[in-house]
Amino acid sequence: MKNSYSYIPFSNPLPITEHQWDDDVTQVVSISCLTYNHELYIRDAIEGFLMQRTTFPVRIVIFEDCSTDNTAKIIKEYVAKYPNLFRAFCQPENTWGKPNRREAGKPFREERNKAKYIAVCEGDDYWTDPLKLQKQVDFLEENPEYSLVCGGFKSVNTVTGEEITAIKDVENSIDNTEQGFDITLERFFKQWLTKTLTLVYRTELYNPNDFKNYKYTRDVHLNYHLLKRGKGYYMKEVFGAYHIHSGGIFSSINENERFNTFYLVYKDLLNYNKDDVFLRRKVVHYLKKNISKRAFRASPNMKRERLVLELLFSTKSLGELKSNLKLIISTYIK
Repeated sequence: MKNSYSYIPFSNPLPITEHQWDDDVTQVVSISCLTYNHELYIRDAIEGFLMQRTTFPVRIVIFEDCSTDNTAKIIKEYVAKYPNLFRAFCQPENTWGKPNRREAGKPFREERNKAKYIAVCEGDDYWTDPLKLQKQVDFLEENPEYSLVCGGFKSVNTVTGEEITAIKDVENSIDNTEQGFDITLERFFKQWLTKTLTLVYRTELYNPNDFKNYKYTRDVHLNYHLLKRGKGYYMKEVFGAYHIHSGGIFSSINENERFNTFYLVYKDLLNYNKDDVFLRRKVVHYLKKNISKRAFRASPNMKRERLVLELLFSTKSLGELKSNLKLIISTYIK
């Protein structure tokens, strides 16, 4: 059943901890947080949620995957303090990579999907701008042709303490202003613009059936299907922080494994979206990355031959064929 989101907005943004809404008011934004073994970071994530100032109702929806540390305990502390703001789904056993994960996550998704918009932030990242949600929702309310909005962030290395600010830019164009620029599928595949911790998207454009055939479902699958239904917008400002730590999914793997993962993910997308020329270019890009890496020469012969054949069969012109053959030959004779 479609929600009406009937409410009277505040005249000015207020901290969500001070909000009082009638029981029958549906949240306009669900903050979607997946977390596992984030004891060192989950407080920062939650405090970043709680400091948000909005004119509309917000709910924090958390899927905690049976952490072996104190992550669940910390979440329950906040739930007890702000019961109207939180809906936490703490799992009795870990579901990662298990057949029952989709079923276990169903109550979480049902609660999250009640909102008009979904804002994403995992338990080891955090927001730094108290008006993040207000700015992004205002934009989407004023621009119904857009499917999502995201922006800049800073990366924080938990070992070295190094902080790097990442605010993206694109080629000069009419839509590229000091405030931001449009995200088309072509731009999406040229560089990674939709950092997960900065993302807000329209719930009505989310279709779980989009992902049922994929083997390597990642954030890129979600963003890709959203952008097929409406362009995105990138705001040139910092919304939050991304922790680089040993427990992160990509932080713990080397460059060769990372390139191979990217290739498998994009190839997975291409298998079901074969007519997308921008997606095809991305697959070929990571295919070449894999072949040019030193680890390629140490790979089993079957894997090497498969990658070489895929690159050759991806060729669409004589120029491409010459370039691909040059890469293959140089890799084998090094």
